[in-house]
Amino acid sequence: MSYPPSGRAARRTQRSCPLRTLHLLDVENLTGTAAPGAAQARDLRARYTVLVPIGDLDQIVIASSHLTLKKTGCWWPGARYLVRSGPDGADLATARRDRPRTRQ
Repeated sequence: MSYPPSGRAARRTQRSCPLRTLHLLDVENLTGTAAPGAAQARDLRARYTVLVPIGDLDQIVIASSHLTLKKTGCWWPGARYLVRSGPDGADLATARRDRPRTRQ
């Protein structure tokens, strides 16, 4: 059985591995509409950054339908955009992203 490092080893591990957070945002769900516009997307970003701390190393992944991406554009600099249309398209795009990749 392996235990987490303690003492000097724990401090060394903490310094060498900075904490990162993965932020998965579904634009349609967070704005409460199936077709948010650019102003709603910018407002979402402003509200999200006030409520949720975002570190310099954090990764932002934004999921939406292709129609939403056309209307809103790339409104979060440095974010990765996942696009999937249809019912629950953004949900399915984020679920697919989280699934471990395996080779067959």
